[in-house]
Amino acid sequence: MFTNIPSYWSVLGQMLYADLLTFKPMIKTKLIDIFIYISITVVVMGYLLTRFGLRADFGIFTAASLVGCVAMFEIYPRAAEIVMDLTGNKVITYDLILPLPSWLAIARLAITTALQSLFMSLFALPIGLLFVYQQFDPSHFSVLWFTLLLIISNLFFGFFSLLLSCYVRSIQQLGSSWMRIIFPLWTLGGFQFTW
Repeated sequence: MFTNIPSYWSVLGQMLYADLLTFKPMIKTKLIDIFIYISITVVVMGYLLTRFGLRADFGIFTAASLVGCVAMFEIYPRAAEIVMDLTGNKVITYDLILPLPSWLAIARLAITTALQSLFMSLFALPIGLLFVYQQFDPSHFSVLWFTLLLIISNLFFGFFSLLLSCYVRSIQQLGSSWMRIIFPLWTLGGFQFTW
């Protein structure tokens, strides 16, 4: 199953390249979106709510946790695209006739999502630190662990978008996935309050 993967690199690489080319025109808009979201969230959590009794370092905690949230926001539209394709034109059937194993053609969707969310996540921490830079202590930050966590979490979110699209049978049911799956993960994952 995995022994012939190097022979598929060319086809897989071209497919990933095509996916990233379709992502390129949306980069500016997505960066503006995450700048607005992160700046509002960090300012409210780091300055406004700390005046109401939250810990003084809550802004830096929020800035760090927004890295995962930005990645998580990429899975919802991707799952919607997959569901719309499966219930509509079924463009994915073209991918399944290419000289790739079917599992790799489907995994490409998750890898593309992971790469797109990784790109967006890379900007999340610097944007958040713009507003709470005075609370940032570089001695508590490991570039190696942060990079490893960033890659693993984005791969998780990429494959989670596939799982989410399997759970949803139609585009009308996509909203219930937010309430049943994504929101509980967000809340129980400790985004707003540390465990």
